[in-house]
Amino acid sequence: MFTITTRIVLAYTLVFGIMLTGFAFVIYRSTEQAAIEKIDARLESHADKISTEIEEEMGDGEFPAVQDIHALTTNGLHDVRLQVMDTTGQTLLSDSLLPILPAGVIRAASSRRISVADIRIGGREYRARTSPVDVENNHGLIMRIAAPLDEVREDSDRLKLIFLILIPLSLLVGAIAALIITRAGFRPISAMVSSANRITAANLDQRLAVPGTRDEIRHLAETLNAMIERIGVAFQQQRQFIADASHEIRTPLTIIKTELEFGERSDEIGEVKESIGIALGEVDRMTSLTQSLLLLVRLDSPHHPLNTGIVRLDEIVMRSVNRMQGLAQSREITLAPHIAEAIEAEGDEEKLERALINLIDNAIKYSDRGGIVSIALERLDAIARVTVRDNGPGISAASLPYIFERFHRADESRARGEGHGLGLAIVRRVVELHGGSVRAESIENAGASFIIDLPLR
Repeated sequence: MFTITTRIVLAYTLVFGIMLTGFAFVIYRSTEQAAIEKIDARLESHADKISTEIEEEMGDGEFPAVQDIHALTTNGLHDVRLQVMDTTGQTLLSDSLLPILPAGVIRAASSRRISVADIRIGGREYRARTSPVDVENNHGLIMRIAAPLDEVREDSDRLKLIFLILIPLSLLVGAIAALIITRAGFRPISAMVSSANRITAANLDQRLAVPGTRDEIRHLAETLNAMIERIGVAFQQQRQFIADASHEIRTPLTIIKTELEFGERSDEIGEVKESIGIALGEVDRMTSLTQSLLLLVRLDSPHHPLNTGIVRLDEIVMRSVNRMQGLAQSREITLAPHIAEAIEAEGDEEKLERALINLIDNAIKYSDRGGIVSIALERLDAIARVTVRDNGPGISAASLPYIFERFHRADESRARGEGHGLGLAIVRRVVELHGGSVRAESIENAGASFIIDLPLR
């Protein structure tokens, strides 16, 4: 396989070669045509001189002698051949071995048409001009003069030789220059490749050298550095995710182990039942954590599409409120739904309901007894907005930007030992998959609001 440098050099050489060849061909043909046109003009001038001489001599009743014709000269012409005949084809004057004119040429000249053609005489190439000659008493004659093309062909051959030497030499010089320029241009890329090969998961803090020039290579280096930074952030989040998940799982496992060991040593049935109850509660907590982790993995997978369809958001809100009524009543919390109108949207009904239940559950957990959790649904142009508001302790300004991060636990005012820090992360991921957005607003000691905006059809 050819390298990019080799392909660029070959492509440049091919295009440059085609251009040079075309340019040389045009120059060669133009030069040759100009030389021939110059000979044609000289032949015309010489033919006029001969015609004038013939007319003068025949006006005196004589036909001009060959030496009188040879005495006529025209600059740029030498070794001119002459042939004069009447319209019947009978030769009247000839000083060369010019071939007999074809009948078609004679007829054309008799019709007062001038013809020019290349002919060969004794192995030499001549430019021949055939034209009528008018004399007194309407005696029409036909004159043919020919001049050799030796100098034209020699000049053309010389020019051709120059091109045959210069074109390959120019292509060689151009290919070498293209190779040098291409290698110089790709040198920063080669350096970036070497640097990128040295970057592994253990040293993602390293970056590629950014050239000082403002060009595509600088943009490539900046783009690769941004990509490496995103990979580093992803690795860090993955490590943090594993660490947090391990911590969340280790805590209930420790509690389960402790309670079971206590139950094993205890002789009292009541204490054994209590330990088993605590262990079962921790098992439920681990089950919930495992289900949340599995759901997040599925939501992150590109091969787990949403089961979308036309859904009624007002029905999802009311169904979620009804499902959470039992938990709210056990904590003396009032759920207050406010639905302005029936709203249809396109989405995955099950996952949207899961996200809304997570928000309501979160609001119930952080609301004081006797508090109110309001759930509002409204239409804003092409957006459906769901707002879940509680009257708990609120969220500090330091925690607010990270509230939707996985395993993030808010400050002590909202960390009441419940949950595992994945509910809001699931909410954000579900909303993002639906093309929407979610945000949190809060004033400390004045409750918190979670706002979901979903695009409508």
